Amino acid sequence: ERLTRSARFYSRVIPILARYKAKEIELERRCASEEECLLEYEELDNWGSEVLRDTILELQGFYVKSGQVISTRVDLFARPYTDK
Repeated sequence: ERLTRSARFYSRVIPILARYKAKEIELERRCASEEECLLEYEELDNWGSEVLRDTILELQGFYVKSGQVISTRVDLFARPYTDK
């Protein structure tokens, strides 16, 4: 059971991380201004935080506690992650 839950968690989190890396590479090539880059990351933050929140709520237990810790770390995570 624990292994299955871990696999489910990582199967949803790794795509979030991959999208951030892909976005970073894309924006290095084409971003005209810092404001434009911030808007693109804001959209990604909103999507990623929703996926993570839904995953945490589905898996419960340890993952909920981890989410509670994330919500207190405004110095490490974007606002959408700490607000949800």
